[in-house]
Amino acid sequence: MKNFKIIHALLSFLILMGIVVFLSMDCSQKEPTLTEKPYLAGEVSSATTFKYGRFVVRMKPERKSGVLSSFFTFDLPTKEEIDIEFVDGNNDKKKLETNFHYGEWIPCENKETIDLRNFSTLNFNTDDNFHIYSFEWTKTYLAWSVDNIEVYRKTGVEKPEITNNLTSAQHIVLNIWTPLSNDNWSGKLNENDLPAKVEYDWIKQYSWNETTGFNSTPDWEDNFDNLVKWHADDHTTFDASNAEFVVENNVKVDNGYLTLWLRKRGSTIPNINNGIVAYYPFNGNANDESGNGNNGIQHGATLTTDRFDKIEKAYLFNGKDNYINISTAFFNNGWQGYTISGWFNCIDISQHRQTIFNTNPSTGIGLTFNHNDASSPNRISYYVNSHPGVSTWDIFTFPNNISKYSNFKGNQWYHIVFQKSGNTYNLYINGILDITLNGLISPINYNCGIRIGAIGDALIEYFHGKLDDIRIYNRVLTDTEIQQLYHEGGWTN
Repeated sequence: MKNFKIIHALLSFLILMGIVVFLSMDCSQKEPTLTEKPYLAGEVSSATTFKYGRFVVRMKPERKSGVLSSFFTFDLPTKEEIDIEFVDGNNDKKKLETNFHYGEWIPCENKETIDLRNFSTLNFNTDDNFHIYSFEWTKTYLAWSVDNIEVYRKTGVEKPEITNNLTSAQHIVLNIWTPLSNDNWSGKLNENDLPAKVEYDWIKQYSWNETTGFNSTPDWEDNFDNLVKWHADDHTTFDASNAEFVVENNVKVDNGYLTLWLRKRGSTIPNINNGIVAYYPFNGNANDESGNGNNGIQHGATLTTDRFDKIEKAYLFNGKDNYINISTAFFNNGWQGYTISGWFNCIDISQHRQTIFNTNPSTGIGLTFNHNDASSPNRISYYVNSHPGVSTWDIFTFPNNISKYSNFKGNQWYHIVFQKSGNTYNLYINGILDITLNGLISPINYNCGIRIGAIGDALIEYFHGKLDDIRIYNRVLTDTEIQQLYHEGGWTN
């Protein structure tokens, strides 16, 4: 184990040596020490090594000058490496760099690796959304693909080093960093662009052998529910990097995504979890993953696919008797500010009075779909009462409680956010402010439980469809944060 830690530290120091051969370092300047480097970056490497195979990742880089993010394999003793890189020196977000190299590169000496460097121009900006990037490594060829379409290939006949010098098992490495130099390859980093991040959804490896080719199912994969298959590099760097790799705040796993950050030393990164009091991603259960222990109990609702078609990541409600109950009275109706965020997908939009979210007692806050069906169908309705213990609605009720948006369709996901700031209330649909209203009465402090998919105490007006990613905050989210929630995971519909 001790030897592995030493090797892993050396791996972090020497990693990407094949990449930095392209940089123009100023050899008259002294290499900064680890703590002198002004930026902090994130990197993980797989605990397992692989020799040959198809390597596939779904990821979303952030394309900014001076920022480099990667998906590659690497072996320390031989310096063998196969790369997919996103680097933005010429401000071309459609550019994808692929290469391989081996052999040691020493800064400021004329000792270079043999490489196969190629730039592919894609038909989309790579930072707009998540895409699938992959490469195939066999004894006889290397090939790179984007969204399952091959963009570049070289054989061992064309480039003998593929066969002769890519022979060692390699770690998978994911990272974001900034180079020490500011040449045309990487561009100059603008600190106003920081923090920057790269996001990874999932990763898979398919083994290969000369007789049977590639396996049809993954031999190794990770959905980033945790980091048990990875080593996160901490307090390491390499010569050509102007950043120190650290784990704290720079390596984050949340809701099935790995996010690696690049930031200025001493700065912080945006934290969408600030002020969160309950979070229900429905990852196989109705537990609260905010860490506050406000767990739910499902009554009849069944696990189903979410908006990304991931199985057992959302709950399906039958519109008759299904609901989720959170008995803990953690929601304060009188908070000065709060935000409720969630996703819904209605199967039967003709069914009237479908409850998405409700306090218990029910006359605190209610969010429903198609409630006022006769005069204003296909709307989101919100009900607010100053005193949940009194059975009335004295702040908002019909007709001043319905969304402007009414073009909801069945079997389609929608994001809604309802928030209170003082006596001002906002409703957002798919990240866009739908309506703002002012209440004339201030709610009292009154702690409530929560019912999802039905009215809080009467157990009527059931929701028919899917619900997911319910978040409750005791603060007001900004427009930028609401956009972040809407586009979480690369959602653009």
